[in-house]
Amino acid sequence: MRLRWLLLGMGVLATLAIIVALAVLSRTVDLHERLVRDATESYTPPRRQTHVPAPAPGSFGDAISPVLGRLAKGLDESKKQPPAVAEGCIGVRKGERAWGDRPPACEVELDAYGADLAAALRATHAERPDAPEGLSAMHARFWEKNAPSWGSVTFAARLAATDLSRRIFDLAKLPEADRERVNAAVVDECLDALALGRDASWSGGIIGRMIDRAVVGVVYPACAAAIDVVPIAEKRRALAGILSIRDATRTFDAVLDDEAVFARVALARAALSRKDLERLPAAAVALADHTPVELDGLARVVPALAWRTVEGQFAARRRAMILPENERGAALTRLYEADTESWNPLARELTSNLGFGYSRAARADALRNLLAFAAAAGIFRGEHGRWPAPTELATQLPRVDTSSWSVKEIDGRLEVALADEGDEHHAVLLSAPVQ
Repeated sequence: MRLRWLLLGMGVLATLAIIVALAVLSRTVDLHERLVRDATESYTPPRRQTHVPAPAPGSFGDAISPVLGRLAKGLDESKKQPPAVAEGCIGVRKGERAWGDRPPACEVELDAYGADLAAALRATHAERPDAPEGLSAMHARFWEKNAPSWGSVTFAARLAATDLSRRIFDLAKLPEADRERVNAAVVDECLDALALGRDASWSGGIIGRMIDRAVVGVVYPACAAAIDVVPIAEKRRALAGILSIRDATRTFDAVLDDEAVFARVALARAALSRKDLERLPAAAVALADHTPVELDGLARVVPALAWRTVEGQFAARRRAMILPENERGAALTRLYEADTESWNPLARELTSNLGFGYSRAARADALRNLLAFAAAAGIFRGEHGRWPAPTELATQLPRVDTSSWSVKEIDGRLEVALADEGDEHHAVLLSAPVQ
């Protein structure tokens, strides 16, 4: 009899302990306060340095918005090109096909949308990088069915690469008196095109860095060719501009902060009262009201517990960002894999693989570093009459790790290649003359 009462008492105490634990874990006061703080920071209008001496008033988004529709039309038209024509234009942009051997459609497209390209490139001179309306994943408009697309911006990058190829081809035919002006214009266009990616990176969350990666991937071959042919003075300006753009691109740590806010805003509508929800920035409230995230299973039943799980997941991902750069992507992927195999159903339900996104962002940074290296190597060759060893450029290239790169001289030219990533191979072949 005594044992029965003892077991009953232990059962009651265990039940009470579970109830108390659930009550504590279901509290939202501390969760709410942290989200208000973090969301306020994420939704504060961003600032970043520009690559031009005199930034234009206003924002990137406001400046580029008037031509997004035209660029979207150009993108749609380009999708109708026959495969052979499309591949030929890609070859021109990559430097694998000479401008003189181009399909006529490449130039027709460039002439048709040249004014829109010029406006898009000028937009990167704006003092603020705010995203165009509907192109920030942190805002509800982005998730609507008729929202605009970043395809307009990546199409502008394609046009810029095509235009650079044409300018480089024309340089050799210009009289000496005109070359200084065109050399400067070539470097300006390269920097502005790279800055399209920089400003896309500020649009919020991982999507912005993915667009940055797409832009840099399209532009870098034409930029490398441009840097190779311009004189030392323009190489110096290119080097300074590329490093400025690299350093003004949104960091992946900040991207994680945005993703953490986004994930919690999706839970806030279910976990918070309307009064508490409206303490968030207005854009965050609108996102919560129109969130694309559907809560399933346990997250719908106990949103506060789901919220705490999300906070724990992002805390682990921030710790992964302390590791050396070449270990972070794998560490983020391992965290995702551990979540998918976790005993905790909330961890399995709410996880996301940010390792791939980090690898894409890191590759974009590496491509910018590759272009900076091309400029610095060309300067060194012009001044010393030979190509440099990577260690000789350490001062000119802060935070550029070339230890995994392949750098070799071939018949007087310098081939510089990043370590292959899957089936991706990125390299530049430099032939800058001694000046």
